Amino acid sequence: MTGTPFIGLSPFQWVALVTATLTLLLAADALAGHYRSGFVLRAQYAPLISGGLLIASALAAVVAPDAAWAKAALRAAGWLAMATGAVGFAFHHYYGIVRKPGGYKWLLHYLMYGAPQLAPLALAGVGALALITARGLAGE
Repeated sequence: MTGTPFIGLSPFQWVALVTATLTLLLAADALAGHYRSGFVLRAQYAPLISGGLLIASALAAVVAPDAAWAKAALRAAGWLAMATGAVGFAFHHYYGIVRKPGGYKWLLHYLMYGAPQLAPLALAGVGALALITARGLAGE
């Protein structure tokens, strides 16, 4: 999909720019939440690292959409973000609901006041968007 360029960018370059912007917002949210809890686990740095790599690779795809290395980096960062999001969702669910006193009986309470269950899935969704963007830039 080449499409008509808007302000000099192809449609998939715009999607890569939107991907970078959404990832920046998600990384800022993860930073605020994990900073508030004190980064008690090293795994809490994972969304910041994978999000940072996704932002850098998405911006590289905007700047150099025809470069094979930019598409490969966007694919790798997209897969990493999807894996990080899936593991983060499982971690938030298990330690945020299952292991808490009351478990599912207090589900609404833990959904409102505990670790956000769907925030890691948002990172996985942005990773999927990066994979779609990389395929679109490759003409697949």
